[in-house]
Amino acid sequence: MKHSTFRFSVILAVLAMFTFNAFATEESEEKWDDFSKNLVKALTSENNGIQKSAMQMVIKHGDKVDVNDAAYDVLYVFRTDENQKVRQLALSTLAKINNDQVNYLLERQIKFEADPVIRKQLEAISATK
Repeated sequence: MKHSTFRFSVILAVLAMFTFNAFATEESEEKWDDFSKNLVKALTSENNGIQKSAMQMVIKHGDKVDVNDAAYDVLYVFRTDENQKVRQLALSTLAKINNDQVNYLLERQIKFEADPVIRKQLEAISATK
């Protein structure tokens, strides 16, 4: 368990350093492409903490990153996680990703969503699309 926590900390530190370096210097398309690839890896990771950190980064930099390849992985988190806050994080991430197929699935989800807070967020996102 200690090894897992250490590995998580190291990955987060590397992600934070890359983020700082990518944005502290000149913003180039190549750096955003590299950052996007790293975010896709993080979003598809089996480590929940790394996924959550990556989702936060997508929300923060959604207009500059392309993480469409991880849209279904984030959708899986949205549909399966039991924690309402994690589901909201995933839903906000999906709104930033703005994948047409995922948006369609989210619109259908409104009918079946049991959580009123999530349903309201789904409706708000659907209204902006």
